[in-house]
Amino acid sequence: MRSNNMFWGLVFLVIGVLALGGTLGWFGQVNVWTLIWPAFLVILGLWLLVRPSHYWRSYGHHHHHDWQTQQVSYPLENASQAEIELHHGAGRITVASGADPATLLSGTFVGGVDPRLDRDGSLVLLRLHSATDFMWGFPENAPRGLEWNVHLNNTVPMTLDVKTGASENILDLSDLKVTDLKVETGASSTQITLPANVAYTKAKIGSGAASVSVKVPENVSARIHVSGAITGKHIDTARFPVSGNFYETPGYDMAANKAEIIIETGVGSVDVH
Repeated sequence: MRSNNMFWGLVFLVIGVLALGGTLGWFGQVNVWTLIWPAFLVILGLWLLVRPSHYWRSYGHHHHHDWQTQQVSYPLENASQAEIELHHGAGRITVASGADPATLLSGTFVGGVDPRLDRDGSLVLLRLHSATDFMWGFPENAPRGLEWNVHLNNTVPMTLDVKTGASENILDLSDLKVTDLKVETGASSTQITLPANVAYTKAKIGSGAASVSVKVPENVSARIHVSGAITGKHIDTARFPVSGNFYETPGYDMAANKAEIIIETGVGSVDVH
């Protein structure tokens, strides 16, 4: 536990220095919050080099089975809508289309995954949780952390709920039919591309000390709400002019494809373009 406290103490120390430096202008025009994930990897690499060997010999002995790479696939069957929850930890997660037409979800999961699959008529509910608690430990046989590569069916309307810790999150939903998106992250770097061909998508993004980048496809109108102690906020006001307390594409209400984006973040940066 002392070793884990040391690791996270270093993480928060570096994030604090980055936040202070950004506020005082130490880094010029550089968006310091884009450095969170690289800084995390540097600290992780250094910590893995100096971690107490006796701790990980014990931890690795008891958890070795958790750090295999697991491949999974869940059939679509007769489902016409889906609710998917992805509860990741620390590491890297990518989500995109790519599942074959008869498959709801397929992917590879470093560290394993605990699934729960329920069906209620035409609705399928799939919850994937990390098989190992990786929020507070880094076994030596999994130095990259939890690395999830998830492929979803692009024909089924779905809600998607993603929860991660200290991680790099890349969610390319451009070819998916996600109608409701929820993302909760810790100290992270998050890149999201919203669906390009959905009549209405609601995206709610909550983060701690993080860098959040949201790409809105050209054919999609958006209404954007941003709140929190944000160090850097970059909204493309040419596409999304200020309208009261939010940003909005002109003609938003009449658009064929539109997205409502709600971002609530702690100390960090937000970029919507």
